[in-house]
Amino acid sequence: MSSFTVDEMKEVHKRLSDIIADASQELADLQGMSAFVGGLDLDGEDQQLLVDAAASARGRRNMGTAAKTAAETKAECERLYAEVQSKMGRAWMKKYDLQVQKRALDAEAKA
Repeated sequence: MSSFTVDEMKEVHKRLSDIIADASQELADLQGMSAFVGGLDLDGEDQQLLVDAAASARGRRNMGTAAKTAAETKAECERLYAEVQSKMGRAWMKKYDLQVQKRALDAEAKA
């Protein structure tokens, strides 16, 4: 474990809290997007027409690859959601480790 001063611990704690807050917002955004995409009621033919139209428009604008289907977009949202959850979990673990170090520092100061 690395040793921090009390001021450094406060700064790290603040940054971790910011990371957790940002990750929470990102999770909410991804949930909203996933719910929206999941709520689209398109049969295979309608979905293919939308993808083809988007691909054509992107091609005319020289924008590169074609649009994703609803299923691909939902899968991407779920993958990103899992990544953000993992990031948030790591931040919570670091925050806990920091609290353990602070308790040890406080105990050392009292001794």
